[in-house]
Amino acid sequence: LAPLVFGFYIYTELTVSERREAQINCLQKTFIWGALIMGCYGIVQFVAPPPWDIQWMLATQTAWPGLGSIGTPEPFGLRVFSTMNGPGAFALTLVPGLVLVINQRGWLPVLAAIAGCGALLLSSVRTAWIAVCCAVLLLAFRNRKYMTRLILGSAVLGICLIGAMTLEPVRDTLQSRFQSFINLEDDTSFQDRMSGSEQMITYVSEEPLGMGLGTMDANFLGKTPLGPRDSG
Repeated sequence: LAPLVFGFYIYTELTVSERREAQINCLQKTFIWGALIMGCYGIVQFVAPPPWDIQWMLATQTAWPGLGSIGTPEPFGLRVFSTMNGPGAFALTLVPGLVLVINQRGWLPVLAAIAGCGALLLSSVRTAWIAVCCAVLLLAFRNRKYMTRLILGSAVLGICLIGAMTLEPVRDTLQSRFQSFINLEDDTSFQDRMSGSEQMITYVSEEPLGMGLGTMDANFLGKTPLGPRDSG
């Protein structure tokens, strides 16, 4: 019931103009600080991972070998997950944060956007990269007043990206990830999802409504490259 109750709460808040403005302002301020803090921590984590993050990586990789895809617990060797439990959760939380930060003015939103985009790139979550690009383009086409701001923001971020690419560890990490877009045959992640989807077709055709929450872990753990969060 929690999602339904929360959805009803949001609906009732957004139907009243005063409450709607207050909620939106609160969300924007929260995500500005969130993007700034999570982004800065993520960059520090990539350069010099704290002991507790190293311990988390070692423990989770032992319990669930599939988490080996987040890299090695050493400087410049991991995929940034910042304050969260993994790169995917972190990156997909940062996506709406960056979209909300884009249309804000001032130095703090600019710093938050730079830190957030830097950490998002270092997370190597390609789905989140594509999501941000699509969201920004949609925002620009829906409201032309953001066009100039988006162009300037893109230029600043481009300069930051070029500067980051001068560092060899960052360049190696990002180049290999960008190249995977055009070289899917050697992309382990893509191939795992393709083979896993092929394996699950029979199950989906026999149980179109599924078998309840936890089915992937209970019935298919170790039998397919797919995880419980890969797809419906």
